[in-house]
Amino acid sequence: MFYVKGRMMLTLPPGLVEAAEKRAREAFRKDATGHDWHHTDRVRKVAIAIAIRESADVGIVEVGALLHDVWDWKLYHPISKGPWESCRIWLADQDVDSIAANKIADCATKTSYLGADVPDQTPNLEAKCVMDAGRRLCTSRWKSCSTQPESGQSRKGQHAKRNL
Repeated sequence: MFYVKGRMMLTLPPGLVEAAEKRAREAFRKDATGHDWHHTDRVRKVAIAIAIRESADVGIVEVGALLHDVWDWKLYHPISKGPWESCRIWLADQDVDSIAANKIADCATKTSYLGADVPDQTPNLEAKCVMDAGRRLCTSRWKSCSTQPESGQSRKGQHAKRNL
């Protein structure tokens, strides 16, 4: 733990960013919905820029941004445990302490795309950075989320249709 501009920054285990990148790449390797690795990487870059400007914990934001769609309820339901719990289990397997894991899980699972009819549950500054990055990209001239599944449409349903 250390401080930057009076804000506590958490120390993350070595290799966590790389493990989160690997997890995201695995989750999206066969994606056809627009939630692919390239979208995730764009969200990460924008979220880091926002985190720096807002003096948020950049490490928490980076890992949270990398994982922000991995347990997305619209794409990966049903999950045997809830998205937050599933993310926390993965983070515990990476030896992330509980304070950092809670913040990362909030970034990864409590941010929603604007207009998804899901109430905002952004409990901390880091989660707000990730949410703002995703929303900025989705409403920008790039339209990086223009292929986002309609509300209620799941990845499982899309794959099932293709396999018919």
